[in-house]
Amino acid sequence: MFVFKTHFGNLDSPQLSSGIQRLLIKTSDIESQYHHQWSDESRTYFAANFRSSDLSISDAFNPPNNQIDQTAFSLNHQMKFGEFKFEIGSRAEHNSNVEKEWHISPATRLSYQASDSLFFWGSATKSFQFPTYIQQRIKIKIGEHPSSKLDIFLKGNDKLRAEEIIDYQLGLRFKSSEDTLIDFNVYYSESDNIIADDLADIFFNNFELFNQYNNLLRHQTQGLELSLQKFYSEKYQTQFNLTYYKKNVFLMNSSKATGINLGISTAPNYKISWLNTAHFSSKTYLFGELTWVDNYFSEEEENIKQHFRLDIKLNHQYNSNVDIAIMAKNIFNNELEANSEFVIKDPQKVEPSYQVQVKYKID
Repeated sequence: MFVFKTHFGNLDSPQLSSGIQRLLIKTSDIESQYHHQWSDESRTYFAANFRSSDLSISDAFNPPNNQIDQTAFSLNHQMKFGEFKFEIGSRAEHNSNVEKEWHISPATRLSYQASDSLFFWGSATKSFQFPTYIQQRIKIKIGEHPSSKLDIFLKGNDKLRAEEIIDYQLGLRFKSSEDTLIDFNVYYSESDNIIADDLADIFFNNFELFNQYNNLLRHQTQGLELSLQKFYSEKYQTQFNLTYYKKNVFLMNSSKATGINLGISTAPNYKISWLNTAHFSSKTYLFGELTWVDNYFSEEEENIKQHFRLDIKLNHQYNSNVDIAIMAKNIFNNELEANSEFVIKDPQKVEPSYQVQVKYKID
């Protein structure tokens, strides 16, 4: 089977922030896929992708116009031996704005169906995250030096390397009955060449002070996730989640990806959540989530203290076109925390809030 796709699009944002007055991105995509089934137990997938992005951005960038071409080829093969299933593949990527060589990302996965109720799996992957155009080209004022009164600018770096991520996972799924499901997995990950701006490293050039993006950090993360789902009936389900997460952050040397352990983690080590969904009818349901979060490091003045939060949503489908929802967010807590899970760079004061939402679908 062969598939060929093309896509052309424009994104025009008049104002993103005080330093980025306008962003215009024109993209062209070409994608092809090929699938060949050798037998019932063996099949191969091949894909080729090309994306060209033409960026026009405000004077906060130097140069304000740029073209980025991204090319990728991927090959994946799946085989089945009895109750074992084995997958192996690789992806080759090239980004015109990052170095000159191709980046190769191998991956493999092995699974075993031990019985109708027990399933094991494991995987190992390598991937790359390319620097953004902002990290490469931006020049924006971020402050003023207290003694010299010179402006301090955050500056992009066109010598940035791609971030490299290696990930290992092992897991199992156990279905103890028709209404109970247990998922468990452990993981370990290493990330090199992590891009960050070093506020302690400010340099002087042409009567201006600069802080620049660099490949500064190395991350080591490990943890486990446990999930228990219970379906009491078609109208009521509950889910319990336990997460353990540990991250070590290293400051890289100029010569190799090892260095000083900074001893910080911007995510909680432990997180427990309890989710419940109750359907009163085919059109009305109530959802609630109670979460406990362990204390963790913050880049703000205060670290995040351990705390509970409760979110509730009552949704009713009035008719085929109208949905009405009443939502309560963070009902009894207003601790500092981030809106995105495990992305805790800029925690916010999450005040309790109540909202009424009406969605109308036009046929």
